[in-house]
Amino acid sequence: KFIQKRTAEMVTSLKFNQKFIPSDSFNSKKGMLYDSTLLNVLHHKKMGGADIFARIFKSNKASKVLSFLDNNSSLLTDLQIMSSVPTKIFLPAALKEWFL
Repeated sequence: KFIQKRTAEMVTSLKFNQKFIPSDSFNSKKGMLYDSTLLNVLHHKKMGGADIFARIFKSNKASKVLSFLDNNSSLLTDLQIMSSVPTKIFLPAALKEWFL
């Protein structure tokens, strides 16, 4: 859902020949960090995507996971979802992405 929203914003910018400027909100920045952390884990083959999402969906209500994926979740929900995956894999990746 989030990707569809962002894509629609990009298309609108292109239609009107405007530069696309992503939101600078806290949720947007938070989502970008989460996305880059996931991509880091996947790129370096620290854990497979199927295993990551299986753990997340198995340990959390689907509505909370979907809210998380749409960048509409609370910090408490974020932490609950993050606790579904191994900290020893995701924390180093998050710290690396944070400081890049």
